[in-house]
Amino acid sequence: MPAPTRSPSRARATPNRTGRLPGPRWLARALLLVVALLGSAALAAGAEAAEADSAAPDGDSFTALVVENDGLTGQGLDRWYTGGLQLAYATEAHPPPRWLQQLGRHGAGLDVGADALWGLSVAQRAFTPANITDPEMPPADRPYAGWLNVTLGIAERTPDSLGRLRLGLGVTGEPALAEQIQQVSHDLFGSDEPVGWDSQLPSEPTFQVAYDRQWTVQAGPLAGPLRYRLDTATGASLGTALTQAGAGLSASIGQRLPRDHGPPRLSGVSTGSLSFDSAAGAGWYATLGANARLVAHNLFLDGTVFRDSPSVEREPAVTEAYAGLVAYRHRLRLSVTWIRRSKAFKRQEEAQGFGVATLTWAH
Repeated sequence: MPAPTRSPSRARATPNRTGRLPGPRWLARALLLVVALLGSAALAAGAEAAEADSAAPDGDSFTALVVENDGLTGQGLDRWYTGGLQLAYATEAHPPPRWLQQLGRHGAGLDVGADALWGLSVAQRAFTPANITDPEMPPADRPYAGWLNVTLGIAERTPDSLGRLRLGLGVTGEPALAEQIQQVSHDLFGSDEPVGWDSQLPSEPTFQVAYDRQWTVQAGPLAGPLRYRLDTATGASLGTALTQAGAGLSASIGQRLPRDHGPPRLSGVSTGSLSFDSAAGAGWYATLGANARLVAHNLFLDGTVFRDSPSVEREPAVTEAYAGLVAYRHRLRLSVTWIRRSKAFKRQEEAQGFGVATLTWAH
């Protein structure tokens, strides 16, 4: 069989990328400026709304650290989706900006007001081919890529459902710092040095709009202190990085199940719940689930939108199965989830496994 080739319009990028578009340093500075302006605007609007509506009920705030890595499976592999980091903050204690409330109500049909859950997250993800020790990346394997993304979101939270609208602004390429983070982590743990980052996808901005909703369809006592819960989820995203839609199901069994719709994660049909019931006391639960997505566009496989770059032939559908353990005690929640994801592109050798560890603090 002849070796697969890349489309001529997706020629392999060279380390010294030139062109009329801004360079990586300029994009990094622009992204940091936008993040600072977005954050300050959100905080100012939140303070203004708080002054205007001092009768809004108090609520919890939540801070979470999410770590996704294929090394958490215990196999020691570093390939394809190699890992991600996210720091997220959400609050019900301070009213969201009025424009965000209106966007949630009129743009996504959410029943949100001054007491809505809303927040900001910063996430970074890294993608590599199967062999990171080969400076000449095989043309059939996925390219090196990094993504740094800032997301502002608002949620409608009820006893049985969670609906969310999220707006994302990000950047690919060198400003995403995926190369540096992977090199530091590999030096720390004595892993193989990744040597092919000179061929990573070029720098360009990304824009995302995403909506998802999770429902508890049934819940109740099981045996003794154990309870069960069945959840379903749907979600879709539209943007220059990812355009996809899907649905999923999950089942949870444990002690005093909190109202949390699962721990947070970076990607999937739904991304779990940053919020949880901090008054639930102490307990634990185990969860099993599966989901499927139809993918119309994936920048990290199809190549960058505004510049020529490497690409591979994407699979139109992706499925996942996962199992996880969650432990919580009052205002802390710790979780570990193991995920098995089907092939994302045509010449991928096999399905991929990776893990997600999260720590959430309610305050």
